[in-house]
Amino acid sequence: MVDLEPLIDADDVDFVQVAIMKHVTLTGSRYAERLLADWASLHRQFVKVMPRDYKRALAEQATAAREERGARRCRHGDRRRRQARTVGEEPVPAGADGRSQPESMGKPTGFIEIQRKKHPTRPIEERVHDWREVYLPSPTGGLMEQGARCMDCGIPFCHQGCPLGNLIPDWNDLVYRDRWRAAIDRLHATNNFPEFTGTLCPAPCEGSCVLGINDDPVTIKYDRGRRSSTGRTPRGGSRRSRRRRARGRRSPSSDRVRRVSPPPIS
Repeated sequence: MVDLEPLIDADDVDFVQVAIMKHVTLTGSRYAERLLADWASLHRQFVKVMPRDYKRALAEQATAAREERGARRCRHGDRRRRQARTVGEEPVPAGADGRSQPESMGKPTGFIEIQRKKHPTRPIEERVHDWREVYLPSPTGGLMEQGARCMDCGIPFCHQGCPLGNLIPDWNDLVYRDRWRAAIDRLHATNNFPEFTGTLCPAPCEGSCVLGINDDPVTIKYDRGRRSSTGRTPRGGSRRSRRRRARGRRSPSSDRVRRVSPPPIS
């Protein structure tokens, strides 16, 4: 059994019109040309033959898709709440109506007021002879200032550009707010070895940055590498010192192990 439905949907109207135009091109039909000449009124005379079983299948498919989107949003919200509990994020303040009020992202005008700054590096003639760090130390204020350039994107494409799915806007915002402990924990939530990736990764996240459409992208690679390698935290010492205290006293044999430096590059 079928239903005869009026041709109302814009996509259906366009589909029929294009089909008639192709028919005119291939056959030179004058009747089809007259239809196209008065298409604005004549298209209402067309009907769509819709099998009822097919119509029911489409409705079930649309319902399943809506339920899947709702379940995906619930899973995403649960995952973000678990990550917030993992990194010890501070609770979001409540408004006058008792509902949670989302905290604004960093400095809303940071990407307008602050330009991307290239971090200083050692001269090439010097660093080709050793294995030491390429980048020179940068003041903390410079990292916080560059973190302020990160925008409150509706869809942060840097997540898609990062192979690990790092929560880049989150820890850029935390760095801007001088919450270094929360920033490094948020980085470790998705990346076990930021000390390596911060140096070796070609930073496709910067190439995916929305700000890069019409301006220099947000600094991500260097800021990530510096905060992971320094392990700076506001209180309680560095990550290395806390790890050492957590593991306990080292064995005497480990104290006698000599650190062997890599050979210089000839």
